[in-house]
Amino acid sequence: MVRSRIGWMIVSCVLVVSLALLSGQMARAEGLPEDPSADVEKVNNDPDVVAAMELLKSGNIDGAIEKLEAAAKKNPTIPPAEVVLASLFAKSKDGRGFRVWIEKAVDKHPKDPEAYVIMAQVAAAEQRITEARLLADKIKTLLDDFQGDAKRKAAFESALHELLAGLATRDKDWEKAKSHLQALLTLQPANNAKILQRLAGVLFQQGKVDEALEKLRAAKIANEKMLTPEAQVALWYESAGDHPKAIEMFTKALTVAPKDIQTRLVAAEWALKIDDLDTARQQAEAALKEDPKSLAANLMMGTVALFQHDYPAAEKHFQAAMAIQPSNFSASNNLALVYCAQDDKAKWQLAKQYAEMNARLFEKTRYAPEAFSTFGRVLFKLGNVGDAEKAFIQSARMAGAFSPDTAYYYAELLAEAGKKDEAKKLLQSSLKTKAPFSERANAEALLQRLSQ
Repeated sequence: MVRSRIGWMIVSCVLVVSLALLSGQMARAEGLPEDPSADVEKVNNDPDVVAAMELLKSGNIDGAIEKLEAAAKKNPTIPPAEVVLASLFAKSKDGRGFRVWIEKAVDKHPKDPEAYVIMAQVAAAEQRITEARLLADKIKTLLDDFQGDAKRKAAFESALHELLAGLATRDKDWEKAKSHLQALLTLQPANNAKILQRLAGVLFQQGKVDEALEKLRAAKIANEKMLTPEAQVALWYESAGDHPKAIEMFTKALTVAPKDIQTRLVAAEWALKIDDLDTARQQAEAALKEDPKSLAANLMMGTVALFQHDYPAAEKHFQAAMAIQPSNFSASNNLALVYCAQDDKAKWQLAKQYAEMNARLFEKTRYAPEAFSTFGRVLFKLGNVGDAEKAFIQSARMAGAFSPDTAYYYAELLAEAGKKDEAKKLLQSSLKTKAPFSERANAEALLQRLSQ
């Protein structure tokens, strides 16, 4: 649906990334580390490691451990066998296997920091902050006496500063966060663009905007794909609730980089989020002018047009997006909504084809709630009220709640069935959200009619 997936339609996903950089949070599923033991990837060509993998496939864990231990003796950069096994279980999304082997790693190699590093990362990600702090203290102690490979030690030191920077950011201890990020800059020169951006975020929080811009400019030099510094600061101002400053910085960003598509699209997304549809359209059109074949620009242009109920324009741009990337969910999902919204029964059938296909193809993905919501919307339009209601309920169950648009769609169904009180409750709930959604005006109008 348009309203809840504005961000991911932009290739850069800059706003989402920016907020994550400020919060220091990293999402991990099922108690598993996001990037378990990067060293494993580096040693996959080691003959003993390759042999260990084959033994694991056949279920011979003891044989695999023996090979991994042999590999570690020959190559000091290879982690302990138990850590490698824990990492492999994590990569295969086997939480139980990961926990068993990471505990064995701690038991067998109590002076090796790596298992503790991984456990601390998981604890921090799961908001077990006290445990993460205790593990950080343990890692620090172990590093003081660590006599192993220098490259491994440097990696552990980086991980520790990363962890402590995240914890300090959580506590809004900006000076401590800055200190750890500055240490990371020394330890990880190859990642300096990302670290510089995080450091800029901390400086922004300290009110040192000029210094933040300086770091962002350095990050942009290191990685030209980074967002225009002024636009990044504009997003931070908006996140902090300073709308006038956000406008000021976006104006500067567009003056500095008027032909930069990413800057234009982020400005369009920002404008859409604050319900300034005219500015959003202006910026989307400017991005599209720079590159008519840009997937992100066509998606944004289609989204703005859909919010403005300019269905011919929305249809044109979502079709263009599908021509560029036929498998793109946003393009096909929103095209179904556009077809459904027009007074053309032939297009309603096209909407059904797209919506039915998406409900089937994306049922096991994060797009499932939107796919079923759109499917329900199309079914209701075609008069299949029973299946439409099932689709709406399924969408809410998958998402954990009714999204604003889905609430409006379902409220329409309930109102038609004479269940006015239930419909009014859904509408009132959907209209409480501050975020814009494409059916807000229709939801307000429906609520007013039901309240008369």
